[in-house]
Amino acid sequence: VLQVLSAFGTQIDTQLLQILENYQPGITSSLDSLLDKGILDQAGPLIIFAHDLIQKEIYESMPLAKRQLLHLDMGQLLGKIYQDAPTKGRTFSAGISMTSSTISLACDHIDSAGPQCARDKRKKHRYAQWNLIAGEEHFCHSNFCAALYYFDQGVVFLDEGDFWSKKKKLCFALHKGAAFAAYALGEAENAIQYAERVIENLSLKDSILVWPVILRSLSMLTKHEECISKGIDVLCRLGFHLPLSPTKESIMDVMTKTDSMVSKFSVDQIGKLSQMDDNDSAHKIMEIMDAFYVSCALVGSPFLPLAACSSVKYTLEKGVSQESTTGFATFGQFKIYLQGDYSGAKKCADITRVLTEKHKLKNISHVIMYISIDPWSDPPHELSRKYLKYHDDMMKMGESNYAMIALGNAWRCLIYGGENLSLINQSLRGLTKIFTKHSKYAGEIAALDTILVEELIGVPSSSRSHFDTNVLQAEAESAKNTRLLFRIHFFNLMISYWRGDFADAEESSNAVLMIGPFCKLPSIHLVYYTLFSGLVLFQRYSEEGGDKRLQDGKEMMNQMGTWAKNSMAIFGNKWLLLTAEYTALVDGQCEEAEECYKKSIEAARGHGIIHELGLAYELLGGYYTIHGREMESLLCIKNAHECYTQWGATSIAKKILDDRGLDPIWISNLDIDSSIFSKELQLKTSKHPREW
Repeated sequence: VLQVLSAFGTQIDTQLLQILENYQPGITSSLDSLLDKGILDQAGPLIIFAHDLIQKEIYESMPLAKRQLLHLDMGQLLGKIYQDAPTKGRTFSAGISMTSSTISLACDHIDSAGPQCARDKRKKHRYAQWNLIAGEEHFCHSNFCAALYYFDQGVVFLDEGDFWSKKKKLCFALHKGAAFAAYALGEAENAIQYAERVIENLSLKDSILVWPVILRSLSMLTKHEECISKGIDVLCRLGFHLPLSPTKESIMDVMTKTDSMVSKFSVDQIGKLSQMDDNDSAHKIMEIMDAFYVSCALVGSPFLPLAACSSVKYTLEKGVSQESTTGFATFGQFKIYLQGDYSGAKKCADITRVLTEKHKLKNISHVIMYISIDPWSDPPHELSRKYLKYHDDMMKMGESNYAMIALGNAWRCLIYGGENLSLINQSLRGLTKIFTKHSKYAGEIAALDTILVEELIGVPSSSRSHFDTNVLQAEAESAKNTRLLFRIHFFNLMISYWRGDFADAEESSNAVLMIGPFCKLPSIHLVYYTLFSGLVLFQRYSEEGGDKRLQDGKEMMNQMGTWAKNSMAIFGNKWLLLTAEYTALVDGQCEEAEECYKKSIEAARGHGIIHELGLAYELLGGYYTIHGREMESLLCIKNAHECYTQWGATSIAKKILDDRGLDPIWISNLDIDSSIFSKELQLKTSKHPREW
């Protein structure tokens, strides 16, 4: 009896013992005596060895052959019990997990006996099948570690012979299950090995299910180029026509053709398309395209818009899947980036929302919309509200990955939206640890945000002590992660600008241009990169000249002007500020430049953009200083100081006074007639911005 009990480990469920007794009388004999002697204890429904060493001694005292035979007998008995079905759905406190089903316990014993216990292929097939059932049970309950163990043990029983030809379905299910479980555990290399066994032994049609795991695992390993190469290969073999060397012309051609297809449908019509069955091959193809997106997005691949177009066209032809929303959201992203079509992008966003709500989908598509499409119509504080609601919804659904992405972007929008930096800093300090625990990348981005906020506030950086941006940049360059590289260079640009180091800021701005064209996809970062790069280029031109600086700065100004046509509320003050700086440098038309500064101030004030209001006052103050208008300059600096202080950027508020040798008490008590700003400050909203 003790030998039987020791084969189950240090404890066993009394209910399981009773079931075993019904099938094999005598198993529970002497149980009461052993309890009385203190060899065993009972705790509720559990029979427990009084000490782990007792169980270990009893178990290891048996010869290996006897142990294997005992495990085989117990495994076969439990397997018979499972097949008779009296315990299906029940779990017991025993086995490799805290709770195990009958089939899991049967597999525990069979696997302990080892594959050598099965001397013919019929038994190997049976035991592999049992491991498959146990693995699938644990996978459904998100116990991926146990699931991987059972799938792997099932593979061991089929590791020899011609099972791939004779038992193809079983071999596929075990390897597929192992690949999915390994990926869920973050074991990307292991996942790839199992998936590749499937691909080696089955046709593309039969192996299509494991391709998303391979692509996502390669992306997890930062092998983005290999992921993209394999993704292109499999999509082409599935009948998709992707140019092997995309050019701007070929991409625009595909975008135009896709746009033509979408234009034939209204948002409501697309919302009424039938939903793909999860087991349909068409849905598996959509999963491949969705997995393909990840690496394309991270390295800024020209295949990203092509993948989005393929997804959109396939949805219109085959029906809706969860991945369809990612396709439409990404297509909308490139409607802005490549075509400047904001209304078309909004339609894609509306389609994404309709499909998500109707089919109860949950994926990254909303984040793509909030990052790339909505900033062109919604101010940062509204975007932050959307992100926070999405974060709450995803947490309720158990989607912590998407929830963390949304939360990080919510705080980012608050930073660039002019919310009080001191309050943001208090929250970010706690959140950075949460982001880092969730994922290394999320922690790195949160650390950059935290350092920037601490720089603006002027407090000692708690993040810089254990965070090296140079190391992070080297890692991003090695992984060819263009999105992260853009974030790093943008971070360096912002830090350098606010420190007044315009030469270093220019270097960071130029570094972005070297990354590649698709690194600057629409985002709130792109908006502020364009604004501050333009300001830096104009400043550097005033210091050292250089026609290229002036031309590049003008391009930034014109880009902001294009965005301002779409939303003056968000971009108007930024465009006017760049126009003022450009006009003051080039045209020598002092009145026109001054008017643009003042209109930028009024626009920023009207929309409550406190930090940009301070920036406009500061630059107008510099303009007045150059033209010898000291009293007006002092009033501007006073107003800028107040705005920066209200924003919480006490370091910047202090710096603009220190740079001019001004005492903070004196400047705060300065009383100058502010009517010098009253003339023609009202915006001429009846006219187009270009007519101002």
